[in-house]
Amino acid sequence: MPATSIIFYEVLAVLSALYDAHQLLFSHSKIVIYTDNFTTVAMFNSLRALPEYNCIIQTAIDILLKGRHDLRVLHVSGEENEVADALSCSHFMRVMSLQPRLWILSFEPFVRVDHQQLPPLLQPPRVKLGAQSV
Repeated sequence: MPATSIIFYEVLAVLSALYDAHQLLFSHSKIVIYTDNFTTVAMFNSLRALPEYNCIIQTAIDILLKGRHDLRVLHVSGEENEVADALSCSHFMRVMSLQPRLWILSFEPFVRVDHQQLPPLLQPPRVKLGAQSV
């Protein structure tokens, strides 16, 4: 399975959410991330993945160890989460009609860096002022 598949981006989205939570929360925080992708749930809960995804899982483990966080990745179907479905389709007016007080902020995800003779690495998002790095 190519690492640019939808599953790669789903797993990368969970990693990006974890990183963002790590930046905002105290050590020893309990973090729950919901996704509509069963494969992503299985990868994070078992910490087992195909080689193409190991760099993401390893980066997640590094974040969890550094922050001493507890992570649970849970499944919620897309049909049961209208807000996430509308966000994924860039239907921002629909999102605001569903959740008028929701703040929609932009963020930079991790970027995959391929080296010729090394396994792929992930470059973290640019650090915001006052934020700590991984």
